[in-house]
Amino acid sequence: MGEGAEGPIPAEPGELLHDPAELAGAVRGPPSTDVQRGYARRMQSAGADPLVSVVVRTRNRPTLLREALRDIQAQEFQDFEIVLVDDGDDAADVEAVLDDLEELRGRVQLIDHTSGPHGRARAANAGLREARGSFVVLHDDDDSWSADFLAVTTAYLLAHPDAWAVATHTEVVVHRTDGESGEEREERVLLTPELRAITIPDMLKANRITTHSFLYRRAVHEEIGFLREDLPAHEDWEFYLRFIARHPIDLLPLPARAFWHHRPEAVGDQGNSVFVLDVDHESTQARIRDEEIRAAAARTGWGPALHLSHVAASMEKALDARAAQLRADHDDVRSRLEAIEARLDDLLRALGEVHRRVDETSELVMQRTSVGGMLRRVRSALRR
Repeated sequence: MGEGAEGPIPAEPGELLHDPAELAGAVRGPPSTDVQRGYARRMQSAGADPLVSVVVRTRNRPTLLREALRDIQAQEFQDFEIVLVDDGDDAADVEAVLDDLEELRGRVQLIDHTSGPHGRARAANAGLREARGSFVVLHDDDDSWSADFLAVTTAYLLAHPDAWAVATHTEVVVHRTDGESGEEREERVLLTPELRAITIPDMLKANRITTHSFLYRRAVHEEIGFLREDLPAHEDWEFYLRFIARHPIDLLPLPARAFWHHRPEAVGDQGNSVFVLDVDHESTQARIRDEEIRAAAARTGWGPALHLSHVAASMEKALDARAAQLRADHDDVRSRLEAIEARLDDLLRALGEVHRRVDETSELVMQRTSVGGMLRRVRSALRR
């Protein structure tokens, strides 16, 4: 360890300034001022690689990119680099954004991907291959974090050297435009609020992780490779399946620290992949499942798959029988309700007839009472 003006600085890239236990306190709060100064000294030390690489993908959305970069710059944890992959059509747009953000100069490694084949996975891999940090995280140009996201997740991996990845909960932020006023309003909802752990059974059913909620050790790419560039969608889910087959993925408790912004009304490059690539998501998920089943069959034969298919068929048959019984019960209840409604109609008609007769009788009584009174008054007058 060397000595700096305010204390020791690392002599070798990757050498830690603080004990992991000290940094683990960031899980319950932001790093101390001393820790922040340590990050700053480490960034200034000659030849030191950053601890974290934030790989940002952007495509023809300079306004959103500017907001995303400012959000990253505002992180409490500052020992990071930004590997910015321009997957758009005009490099000048991204360069103009960087020119406006002078405070990020020296922190951003720009990769011009405008002239090559485009694609989410290609852009991610281009950035990941150039990343220098021990820890990496993918961050799209429409994502955002809480200010302590990097502090908390980095502290966790430093305090748990056996852990290969950690994720936080994600909050979905839906942006809609009011039809009358034209003002934008936000709707916020927690993604998978019931999630308490990231498990293999859960991940086999559906993706439980957003890319920017997931900080992991870059060395895992030496084991399992990178994202598949032949998939038009769900490339992240397929990568997580390979990841979790080798290493557990830890989940931090609430609150959510990653924010996934949805713009359902946006189209083209401005839209979210979850909407724009809706058809691709469904077909690609089926393709991934089919490929994995085929690979398993090549290794072990069809025995396990046949057994599971039999179980699934039995469950489907039982569900069909239950559905048929529910439909029969529904039809029976509906028939009874119709019979009750018919009887009520008969009763209402009978009650109406009773009311009619009562009205007729009342009118007759009134008429007779009126005539009798008049005759009595006439007789009384004649006697006088």
